[in-house]
Amino acid sequence: MRITTLYAGSYAANTYLVTDDRESGAILIDPAISPETVRLRLGEIPRIGTILLTHGHFDHVLTLAEWRALTGAEVAMHRDDAPMLTSSYLSCYRYFLGQDVTFAPAERLLDEGDAVLVGSETLTVLSTPGHTPGSASYDSGEVLFTGDTLFGGGGYGRTDLPGGDTALLRASLSRLLALTGERRILPGHGEETTLSAAKNMFYNLM
Repeated sequence: MRITTLYAGSYAANTYLVTDDRESGAILIDPAISPETVRLRLGEIPRIGTILLTHGHFDHVLTLAEWRALTGAEVAMHRDDAPMLTSSYLSCYRYFLGQDVTFAPAERLLDEGDAVLVGSETLTVLSTPGHTPGSASYDSGEVLFTGDTLFGGGGYGRTDLPGGDTALLRASLSRLLALTGERRILPGHGEETTLSAAKNMFYNLM
């Protein structure tokens, strides 16, 4: 997989542009940066077939409408977070920005074990609730996109917002740390890390 990390502005959410090694297909994960900014950085945007969300909080969908209009791509997210796109309360737009911003529903609702195609390659859906009810991680076997479930440096998402659950987050962290084999971990905020580094940080959960 070829992955371009695009750092957004004030909320420091990571957006990932992902293609397969043949560049025959592309997806965009967590659109928090505008297409215009991406064009300025990359010069060209590949054809995007899917806009994939790790969860539905406002800072990970800031430019969803722009990307939808530009690409016509389907939006895919775990079904338990689907209500967040149509509720400014659940997405926390209202709480953080004082705005009633909503989006059209996702075209594809994902469940545990579903496959998301990136050209000739595949990401597998791992249900990792806790930060939100439908937080999901996406695993290629070599790369793991963790959203706000697991950050580099031993961090993890907060659970004091609507739908947060500390016990579920702890179970989700334990699940990710129990994965075998090395992986790059690409989180929703901050720098990437590795699974082995995360295991060292969270050894008490294993």
